[in-house]
Amino acid sequence: MNQLFKTFLTILMVPLFVACGDSNNTLNTEEPIKDNNNTVITDDTNNSKVPYLYGKKGTHKVQVSIYSEDNLSVIYHPTSWDTTATPVIFFATGWHDTNHNKYKTLLTFIASHGYSVVYVPDSGSYYSQLQKFDAIIAEFANTLDTKKIGVVGHSSGGGFSFKVLDYMSQKGYGTDGRFLMAFDPYFAYSMSSKSMGELPSNTNLVILQFGKDGGWKTGNNTDPRIPLSEYSLLTSIAKAQKDYQVYEKENANHGYISGDKSPTLMQGALKPLDALMEFTFKNKKEAHDTALEVGSDTPLKDGLQQLRSIDDYKYACNNEYANFEIDYCHVYERKEHKKTYPEDTAFNSVKTKQIEQPNLLATYIDPVFHNKVTRITNMKKQKPGSFHPYPKQGSVWNSDMSVIRLGYRLYNAKTFDELAVTSNLDASKAYAKVGSPAQGAADLRWSKLVPNRIFVLDSSQKFKTVSINKNKTDTMTHKLIDLSGLGYEKVTTGANEGNIDYHDNYIVFAAKKPADDTVYVLLYKIGETKIRWQKPLHIDRGTWANGFDWISVDAKGKHILASTQGKMYLYDMKLEHERLLAQRAEHGDLGIATNGDSVYVEFHSGGRGIWLYNLDHVNEPLKMLESNYGGGHISCRNYMRQGWCYVNTAQEGYKEVFALKLDNATGTVERFAQTHGGEKNTGCTQVSVSPDGSEVLFASSWNLGSEEDYQYDKDNHKSCTDHTRRIKIDTYHVKVGE
Repeated sequence: MNQLFKTFLTILMVPLFVACGDSNNTLNTEEPIKDNNNTVITDDTNNSKVPYLYGKKGTHKVQVSIYSEDNLSVIYHPTSWDTTATPVIFFATGWHDTNHNKYKTLLTFIASHGYSVVYVPDSGSYYSQLQKFDAIIAEFANTLDTKKIGVVGHSSGGGFSFKVLDYMSQKGYGTDGRFLMAFDPYFAYSMSSKSMGELPSNTNLVILQFGKDGGWKTGNNTDPRIPLSEYSLLTSIAKAQKDYQVYEKENANHGYISGDKSPTLMQGALKPLDALMEFTFKNKKEAHDTALEVGSDTPLKDGLQQLRSIDDYKYACNNEYANFEIDYCHVYERKEHKKTYPEDTAFNSVKTKQIEQPNLLATYIDPVFHNKVTRITNMKKQKPGSFHPYPKQGSVWNSDMSVIRLGYRLYNAKTFDELAVTSNLDASKAYAKVGSPAQGAADLRWSKLVPNRIFVLDSSQKFKTVSINKNKTDTMTHKLIDLSGLGYEKVTTGANEGNIDYHDNYIVFAAKKPADDTVYVLLYKIGETKIRWQKPLHIDRGTWANGFDWISVDAKGKHILASTQGKMYLYDMKLEHERLLAQRAEHGDLGIATNGDSVYVEFHSGGRGIWLYNLDHVNEPLKMLESNYGGGHISCRNYMRQGWCYVNTAQEGYKEVFALKLDNATGTVERFAQTHGGEKNTGCTQVSVSPDGSEVLFASSWNLGSEEDYQYDKDNHKSCTDHTRRIKIDTYHVKVGE
C-alpha cells in the first residue's frame, strides 16, 4: 500500500456487520429482506428462477484508507484494490460534513460491490474539493479505473455532484461508463442551464427525493422545485437513462442515507443504487428497470411529487444566497409549447375585416390571423367590479393558468365562469375578498410561483398574501409586512405600475409622507420581516406633484427603473449608480430579451417607433419597429415565455394584438387578432398576456356607438374600466393556435 495512505480498518462484509450503538461490540446477523407478503427473500445463485436481489451487501471485503495530508479524506475500497483496478465513485458530502463515518453504511455498501469510493470533506470551497479528488486520483491512477466513474451526492453535495460529473468527464473520465445519483440535492453549484444540458449522453442518472413534498413533514424542509428544476435541465440524457424518484416511508427523511446502520433500513436508496452500478459498470440489462424505471420523467404530472408554498420551506428555491443563472423557481414548471404559434412575420398593414360583435361567451375564428377569439364579458349586464385589467399591473392569469382576475372578480380561465369565491358578492365585498387593495386593482399581483396566491398592498398599508382555497370558495390572508408604522400617509405598489420580479423576490413601494411631496422608495425582499431600505428619490428627479410617474424592480430583480419628469432612470438595487436610460418616458414594460438580458420596451409617440433599452449593459437602444402605429400598450408579463413582449396598436391597418420578438431588432412579430376598436377609444385595447404567452386578452367597443356616446364619456371623465361608461368596453380572449 502506498505510504500516502494508511490502512486503519478492515470490515468483513458477508454475512456479518458491526451494529451501530452495540455497547458490547457483538456482531449481529443482518436482518433478512422480505417481500410484500412478509416472506424472507433469498438469492440462490444456482437457481436461475430466483432473480438477483438488489440492495444486498456485496461479497467483497472492505478496507478504508486515510489520505495522510488531511487525515479526513478517505477511500473505501475492496481489499483486492492493490491487484485489481476498480471503477471509481466520487462522493460529494453534505453541508459542512467532515467525517466519513456519517455515511459509513452507504460507503461500505458501495465498496462491498467491488468499487472504490472517494470521500472528501466539505471544505467550504468546491474548487478545493475538486483539487483533492484530483490529487487522490493522480496518486493511485494504477488502481483506479477512471474509464468507469460514478458520482454520488447528498444534500448540498447532491447539488455539487453535477459539477463533479461535469468536471471529471471533461478530464476524459467515464468513457466506458458514467452514473450519477443525487439524494435530496440542493442547488447545482457552479453549473448553468447550458452546462446542465450538456452533461455526457452516456450518463445513467437518478435523482432520489425523500418525501413527496420535499420531506416537509419529516423535517427535510428543502424546496422540491430545486431538484425538479435540475432534472428538467438534463436534456442531453435520454429518458431511458434517467429517473426522478420519490421514496416516502416514515423513516425517509433528509438523513435517511446517513449513519452506521443495517442496510435493510436503507433499501429505498441502496436498491436503486446497487442496480444503477450494475447496469453502468457491468452492463447488466436486467438491472435497468430496478435502477431507472422506478419513478417518473414527469414527476409533477404523474403525482409523484407535489409542492407546498415556498414560504413553508426553510431552504426555498428563491434562497437569497442562490445567485445562480439557473431559475430554480420556474424551470421545473415550464411547459412544452405544443400549441402552434403564428408564423414569424414582418409587420405589414392588413385591412380590417369587420365582423359582427359576438355574444357573451360566443367564439369566432379571426378572419385574418385564424386564431380563436371569445368574448368573455358583457359590461352592460355584469355586476360592477369585473373590468379589463391594465397591461403592466401583473399577469391576469395565475401561475398555472387556471384562474384569471378581472378587476376584483375571479374566473375559471378555461370556461370563463365566475368562481364561487366572488360570484355571489357585490363589488365592495369582492374587493374585500381579494384583500382590500389600497389603490384598487392596481395593488394586486399574482404570485409567479404559487398558483392560487395573490400579493396585495391593502388599504391599511399591510403587504400580505391572499390565498384561494382548494374549492375556490374562500380566501385566506397572511401578513408579510406592516408598513403603517413608518410614517407614510400613502404607500403604493410603485405608484400603481410597479411589479414583483419574475422570481417573486423583490418589490419596491413608492410612498409619501404628510406635508412632504418627496417620493420615498422602499425595497422589500418578500418573506423578510423588515424592509431592506427606505430612501427619498432625489428631488431633482421629480416629486409626487411634479413629474414622478412610476417605479419598479426589473424582471430579474437586479435593477430599479423609474419613470419621472418625462425620462427613464436606471438604478442598482440600492437606488444608487443612476443612469439616464431614455430621454423620453412613455408607455412601456420590463422584460427579458432572447439573449437573457433584462430590458425595457416602450412606445415613442409621433410615429417614432417601439424601442428596446438594455438594463444589463450600456448599449445603444434598439428600434424594434419603425413606427408606433398609432400607439397602444405593451405587456411583458409572459414570464414563462421570455424573449417576447405583447403589444396592441391602433393605426388603421394595424388595429391588432401581436407579440414582438426582443432580439437584435429584426422586427419579427407574431400576429394574433384584430381588435375592432373604435377611433374614439383606441387607448382602451390594453393587451394582457398569459405567463406562457399562449393566450392574450384585449378590450374593444367593437366600433359601436354614436358621437354623443363618446362625448358623454369625455365630458364626464369616464375611464375604460368605469362601469357607468355609456360605451361598454368588453374583454375578448384569444387562444393562440386554436
